[in-house]
Amino acid sequence: MKSGGLHGCSIGRIGPYPLYMESFESLLENKEVSDEIMDALFHLFSRKRPDVLVINNHTLTQILNGTARARSCYFTKKNIFENKTEVVGPYLEDGNHWTFFHCSIVDRTVTYLNSLGDTEQRYNKIAENWSKFAASKGYQGPWQRATRKHCLQYDSISCGVFTAVFAEAILEGTKGYLACSPVQQERERLGWFIFRSLDKSGICGICHNTVPRKNKASDTNDTFNILN
Repeated sequence: MKSGGLHGCSIGRIGPYPLYMESFESLLENKEVSDEIMDALFHLFSRKRPDVLVINNHTLTQILNGTARARSCYFTKKNIFENKTEVVGPYLEDGNHWTFFHCSIVDRTVTYLNSLGDTEQRYNKIAENWSKFAASKGYQGPWQRATRKHCLQYDSISCGVFTAVFAEAILEGTKGYLACSPVQQERERLGWFIFRSLDKSGICGICHNTVPRKNKASDTNDTFNILN
């Protein structure tokens, strides 16, 4: 899995997700984006959308892979969709490729975006597994496909960046073609977005000591500069 080092230097948290120096390196450098960065970004994108349910990558991957555990009554709470109109999440395909998943609970539609190119066969399998999971929670189909035209990646490591850009645009209500700025530009933009949103824990990301609240901003800037 694309995970940052769990024993590295702790930077802080975004919601329930702890982030590490290695996590940010995976985003800011020319690397595969880590699990915790993807979950943190989806969490941030949905902050102003209480009607949106974000499913973390580990849980969503089990659901869309159609594992028996995903359909167990103990896997997630029964009323997981209560008061929600949409569901989104990052899907880690085959353990090494990020894709975007979205569904409308209201319209019963599913959107699957793959920055290497969408295929009917892959979508059908995902829709089938999602339908089984939703039915186990009392939400019957049929689920229809909703398509969006989008840009493609031309390397082997930027799928996480494209998936995050797609998620941000769709949750903001962007219509039409989904474009992505130059990848390194997006990496830096998303990196700053996460840094500015880090929980104010009062812990310095450089020395791990408690610092006065007034110094938090400079600590964040220093940490970002170290990674560049």
